Amino acid sequence: MGPSGAGKTTLARALVGLQPLVRGHVRIDDAALTDWDPEQIGCHIGFLPQQVELFRGTIAENIAMMDPSAKPSDVVAAAKLARVHELILALPGGYNAEVGPRGSFLSAGQRQRIGLARAFFGERKLIVLDEPNANLDPEGEEALAAAIEEACARGAIVVVVTHRLNLLRRVSHAALVQEGRIARFGEARQIIEAAAQPMSRTQSDPKVTNLTPHREARTGADASATEGAQS
Repeated sequence: MGPSGAGKTTLARALVGLQPLVRGHVRIDDAALTDWDPEQIGCHIGFLPQQVELFRGTIAENIAMMDPSAKPSDVVAAAKLARVHELILALPGGYNAEVGPRGSFLSAGQRQRIGLARAFFGERKLIVLDEPNANLDPEGEEALAAAIEEACARGAIVVVVTHRLNLLRRVSHAALVQEGRIARFGEARQIIEAAAQPMSRTQSDPKVTNLTPHREARTGADASATEGAQS
């Protein structure tokens, strides 16, 4: 959680290997993410970006990340976990319905929920969701919270970027991101209460990790620490 421009999306992208790091490492099983073979580690990581874009193809193909060897049962399991199974069956063609270019045949809410099923597909161990409830109605948001709880119950780590208190109250821990740094981290209830009170920069922990997005010195860019970080 944190204000717009604090670096939440930058952190989310870094956790799944889409954001180059200035320093430090994201480690999975003690190995840096950059040391893993992308095909080997990719099947264990799920990611839902803010702007969900679907591939041209069917709903089933999009949930399965266009993997021709994917089992239909795994596709349905992911859809049920994301609580989107009934929604899909209500569409003409069901799982075989075409989504159109970039998912243009579907509403923003439908694309987001199918993108959520894609993030859960294959029993991922690390699932990162960036504003997953931005286009959801109350029913969809409740389904999202239930899916997160179920994924955690089977041993997955779920990281969620959100402004919605309803979802924040359902997680175990929370981090407050300010000016490109993690200012606070701990039990969700305590962090939510702390975030409700103004906190000066002098109150931040001086040992927090810098989340500055990567900048190539050769380009002559002299961007500030928080430039380019998205909410």
